[in-house]
Amino acid sequence: MTDLVRRLRGTVDEMRQAAGGALDGSDESLWFIYGALLNGNRPVDLLGYAVYVADLLASAADGVEVAIEADGNRVREVTATRSGRVQCVLTWVRSCAEDPAADNIVFKYLCALRDFGQPDRARVLSDQLALFAAR
Repeated sequence: MTDLVRRLRGTVDEMRQAAGGALDGSDESLWFIYGALLNGNRPVDLLGYAVYVADLLASAADGVEVAIEADGNRVREVTATRSGRVQCVLTWVRSCAEDPAADNIVFKYLCALRDFGQPDRARVLSDQLALFAAR
């Protein structure tokens, strides 16, 4: 594990502790990230969220590989890949931070679940998203 990856994993651990159990490794923890993205974030927070979400996808579906693409200490992308389908998670997180109303992290995650063969889990989040939108 490179120093950069080690530091990013440490950032995710710190974020989990600071969130007081909200980042519990469940699909529902995406709602915490959605709320956090509404409040503005430092670049390191966005990286931490991207790594967390990619790891969440890896735990949700067999065969998902997480990669952190970097040039030295500059991260270009955090990806989750399964059977040739690539999800660019850092790009999602950045676009959701720029405009959370237009780019919803929960929606992007549930689409990735579908792509990675988890339609039942995606359906549960889709139902939650519909209830959220109806409020």
